[in-house]
Amino acid sequence: TTWLSDKYEVPLVAFVGINHHGQSILLGCALVADDTVETYVWLFRAWLTCMSGRPPQTIVTDRCNTMQSAIFDVFPRAHNCFYLPHVMQSIILNLGQLQDPMTFRSALNSTVYGSLKLDEFETSWENMIEQFGIRDHEWLQLWYEDRDKWALPYLKDTFLAGFFSVQRSEPLVPFFKFHEQISVREFFDIYDVIMQKKYQKEARQDIECSESNPSLRTRCYYELQLSKLYTIEIFEKFQAEVEMMPCCFSIGQVHATGPVITYIV
Repeated sequence: TTWLSDKYEVPLVAFVGINHHGQSILLGCALVADDTVETYVWLFRAWLTCMSGRPPQTIVTDRCNTMQSAIFDVFPRAHNCFYLPHVMQSIILNLGQLQDPMTFRSALNSTVYGSLKLDEFETSWENMIEQFGIRDHEWLQLWYEDRDKWALPYLKDTFLAGFFSVQRSEPLVPFFKFHEQISVREFFDIYDVIMQKKYQKEARQDIECSESNPSLRTRCYYELQLSKLYTIEIFEKFQAEVEMMPCCFSIGQVHATGPVITYIV
């Protein structure tokens, strides 16, 4: 939500998704009178109608109680997540003075980005708050209670379209880049310009993909198949996973009977 000003502040709500190139795309936006639960419920229902009644699987937001209530009402099956880099920033900014802030930042990064399983995250978190004596910090406790909405081990089964991950830890770039105090009239003047640039960028990438012939890195036939189906951006992500597949395999000999050797993979 961004605030526009024209004698009074007007909230601008933008629905932003990810397209087949991994680019941010606008799925809708609205100027609303206020940021109450009732307003968000009305807005989400109106947007859902525009989307042919197809609700999103996942909604990534900042922490906002009114928006969360509206999401639960209109999209009860959607997974509402918090944007991880904003969570990390909030934790660091609201902890106050620590004796060794750099060491804490390192410990927090290790806990959040280095934990693969739930028990690893919880054990590492427990060790961290014990080490720095911050067990009774209310702000930190609130984030921990909502850990299933932002901690990576809890989101393994949640479709995020690459929206945030261990690699993508930079601050979220707003879809509309302008000064927050821009007037409503000025916003309408530049809206079409912004959207046209977005359309042109997507069209250029579509052309590049249609003319490209990605190099293959393995002998796997499905890599060849998907190189013809995926966009360059998505295929490179898939290709990186294919290259790491051998690291996931563990082969051990079980027993040998003459020329027959049995392995467990």
